[in-house]
Amino acid sequence: MAGRPILTVQLSSAERRELERQVRSGASTKSQAERARVVLLRADGLSQEQTAKELGCSARRVSTWVARFRRMGIEGLADKPGRGRKPKAKQTPPVNRRGTRGRKGTVVSDISQSGRAAGAANGNAVQSGGTEFSAFISGSPGTDPGGTGEVHASVRSVARAAGVSSMTASRVLRNERSVSAAVRRRVLKAAHDQGYRPDPNLDKLMLYLRKRRTHRLQGNICALVSKDWKPIPTFHKRAFESARLRAEELGFAFDTLEIDEFAAHPTRTVRMLRSRGVAGLVLPSQPHARTLPARDIWDEFSVIAASYSITEPSFHRVVPDQIKNIHLICKRLTERGCERIGLVILRGLERRTRYQYTGGFAAFHLEAGREMLPVHFRSSKESLSSWYRSTKPDAIIVDSSWSARWISELLGLTIPGLVVFAAFSHLDF
Repeated sequence: MAGRPILTVQLSSAERRELERQVRSGASTKSQAERARVVLLRADGLSQEQTAKELGCSARRVSTWVARFRRMGIEGLADKPGRGRKPKAKQTPPVNRRGTRGRKGTVVSDISQSGRAAGAANGNAVQSGGTEFSAFISGSPGTDPGGTGEVHASVRSVARAAGVSSMTASRVLRNERSVSAAVRRRVLKAAHDQGYRPDPNLDKLMLYLRKRRTHRLQGNICALVSKDWKPIPTFHKRAFESARLRAEELGFAFDTLEIDEFAAHPTRTVRMLRSRGVAGLVLPSQPHARTLPARDIWDEFSVIAASYSITEPSFHRVVPDQIKNIHLICKRLTERGCERIGLVILRGLERRTRYQYTGGFAAFHLEAGREMLPVHFRSSKESLSSWYRSTKPDAIIVDSSWSARWISELLGLTIPGLVVFAAFSHLDF
């Protein structure tokens, strides 16, 4: 018997844009982003159970927020007003402005009219009835009125004087660029007027605490892998594990997605990535060179290519130094006693890397004063056999395990055997 049909959520274009904005916005709380993702995933066709599994929450929670959205729209995803304990106003003792004692004879304030004038003249805020002064009440900046020691302005006092939050003032004083120029000028003027000076010991303490703190999840990073990698090469497994660990240290989750799905249905896949809160994409090496859809689809993500496999569009690349790799392989083979080292490579791969492999191969032999065997650009079985018979190499450098197996079988060699095989990407045997 067929199961119950999945009732999806219908979204207008404006509602989808607003929900996606809430998922990506750094100003959204974790709860707000999760509720927006619940609605987006249900709108993309995921069932209640699938959505709960994707977000790591209960199915009942998913049902609650979907029901609220259906009744009230996006406003229904906000917290209801009036919930939680009401804050109580802090009581401050009364101030005897003519004397120096307040209730029960406690000394509260010793601010005379002349002291107020001096404080105002120095540009310092004076709080007569509270327990904290924004900077210095009287006298020269750097000392308190009682002469007991230096009193520094705080981030909170600077924030109050500038009319911003403490977090905004902290960002400006740390020289972060996420604050507007007008607000930055206002905060810096307040800090200058109050004689604010950072405490290096406090900075060291906060750095220590930040290193020990577990970061809140900020979003997802996704690697687009090819379904033709079966199984995933050891090189990729190690790279993905390192990326996952580093992402978690920075507060991100790391996952993989088939690049073939992206290429076939780019618009639908981008919508799905948005709903999952994906902020960055990594493009690892592919089995074959390929192009991807137009550039504008990628504009809302941070994209890094980790190989030369993706030919179009052009992305920032973080790739190995293949000139140095080939040079190092030749050096290691020489240390093992190999005297006739050959290089077998695909011409297309060499073009994409701007001839780094042959460049490193030639540089090593020139520096070592050794005879360089002709590079074989793999084209056919016959040409490879002819190259092997004429050059008689005792070591062959290839690009991967698959190439090493294919060449060894074609030439009737064994691994390990008389001819040493070395790869500049990975060997899975």
